[in-house]
Amino acid sequence: MKTLLAALAATALLAGACSPRMDPAAAEPAGDPATQVQTVAAEAAEAGRAWGRKHLGHYIDMTAESLTEEGFATPANVTVTVEASHMEFCVVATHTDLPADHPWHAAAMTSRSPKPFADDDCGL
Repeated sequence: MKTLLAALAATALLAGACSPRMDPAAAEPAGDPATQVQTVAAEAAEAGRAWGRKHLGHYIDMTAESLTEEGFATPANVTVTVEASHMEFCVVATHTDLPADHPWHAAAMTSRSPKPFADDDCGL
């Protein structure tokens, strides 16, 4: 029984240690800035969906700060903004290391989009 409990405890510790949303230092996705901004947009959208589930699917009061309630941490070189309406949201991640004319300077995701898209205008 002790062995089983020790194994479960070790698994829980390992899972927590490997979760990038648990450690703010791990909020820096690896790779080039274009990949990083897309990853941040996807993680912010995931946090937004989780926040919405706790609020009966309503996003009207969701802000960028709301995402931190779900464990989301913004890397130092990326800014995240949120546009929200009653039934949908859009997060925009903007990378400070990419020039404004770079296609992935900003990546956005809506509550309904399956992957990030290169844009900073959500149209909400």
